[in-house]
Amino acid sequence: MNSAAPLSLSDDIYHGILRNIIAGELEQGSRLRERTLSEQFGVSRVPIREAIHRLEREGFVESAPRRGAIVRLLSYRDVQELYQVRLCIEPHAAYLAATRAASNTADLSALRRITTQAAHAIESERPDQAAPFNIDFHEELVRLSGNRLLEEMFRPLLGRMEWIFNLTNQTHDVEQLGEHRALLEAIAAGQADLARSLAFVHLELHRVPVTEALAAP
Repeated sequence: MNSAAPLSLSDDIYHGILRNIIAGELEQGSRLRERTLSEQFGVSRVPIREAIHRLEREGFVESAPRRGAIVRLLSYRDVQELYQVRLCIEPHAAYLAATRAASNTADLSALRRITTQAAHAIESERPDQAAPFNIDFHEELVRLSGNRLLEEMFRPLLGRMEWIFNLTNQTHDVEQLGEHRALLEAIAAGQADLARSLAFVHLELHRVPVTEALAAP
């Protein structure tokens, strides 16, 4: 009868394992042993198994013959496909956000706050603290589109984006900050076509170094 508790427990374990994968504490190719994880989290194997299955569905884990569940080895194709999907979503989200801003139906305060916080971290030479604001900016950009379906499509990409950025040592630098500021101002000015173009170019500019870094030995 009490089905909420196991679901909540499985969700907590899912987030714990996911955070370890994204942070690199569980490296690509690492085995996810149910017994070890069960002891680590102090739970039975049932919620562990549920969490692993969810991670597998979302592309962080895969099943390998005679090895069981392992952290997935990301490929060049994985990154290319991620950016192809982002190029379908984010430029259009920027266009919609600017359209809403032009009609005074978009609140840009969160996007401005994220940009300011990133600038402070970069100016203080703390790139590790600036990096999360990169993900936050793109998440808020899509939210500002006002399109709930776009948000739902984009949300599952966030963890993989952060994982890839960490694996390839991508930091939120002055160049990216400048591009974010230009995009923010285009949206604020209601320049929908310009916002869409800036979002597209921004993604294309950073797709190349990310894919090259992942392909490097």
